[in-house]
Amino acid sequence: MTQQKQHQQSLEKAILNSHHALNSSQDAEQAVEQAQISSDPQLLQQAQQIVGQANREVHEAEQRLTAEANESQEPQTVQVLEQLEQAKQDLAEAAERTEQPKQMR
Repeated sequence: MTQQKQHQQSLEKAILNSHHALNSSQDAEQAVEQAQISSDPQLLQQAQQIVGQANREVHEAEQRLTAEANESQEPQTVQVLEQLEQAKQDLAEAAERTEQPKQMR
């Protein structure tokens, strides 16, 4: 029973960590939107860094949750994994939007 309880606690921590990563992903997307609106190259560069950090957090959260959930595929776990996958796609799109066009010479 203790082992099951420890696993449940680890799973809950992984889910909590995943929610934090999802929030970071949303913050990164908002940073990109603000940078695009302002057309400030420095803000775009900062947004790129924020997107990169959020992307790392999402990947780490997904790996951790997958490792913890391989035995129990509870509906909540499956839903969070799907949200993390969607966040990865959204961050990839956000990263593309931060790329500055190359100037023609």
